[in-house]
Amino acid sequence: MTPGTGDVAGVSAPLVPDGTREELARRMQQALSGFVDSPHRSVKEAADVLDAAADELTAALADHRRALRADWDGRDGHDDDQEPDTERLRVTLQAYRAMAERLLRV
Repeated sequence: MTPGTGDVAGVSAPLVPDGTREELARRMQQALSGFVDSPHRSVKEAADVLDAAADELTAALADHRRALRADWDGRDGHDDDQEPDTERLRVTLQAYRAMAERLLRV
């Protein structure tokens, strides 16, 4: 299901897939455990993990924003001449609020 208004509960789902999160956590743990033997390499790997995590999060947020916008501005294949109904707009507003509140808690 898309992260748009049809999936308001999906707003609280992890933005980064489980497998990706686990891989990034594994890489960070490796960086931490390798510090004694190779401090520079460990810090470089930690920086790479943070960059990858930020990229994943940025991409996920962009996907959510596109899906939410498509739900209310006609870019989702609905008739361009017809405005979304009030209920659809209400649900979309709830999804925007939920995502904004989630981001502000980070």
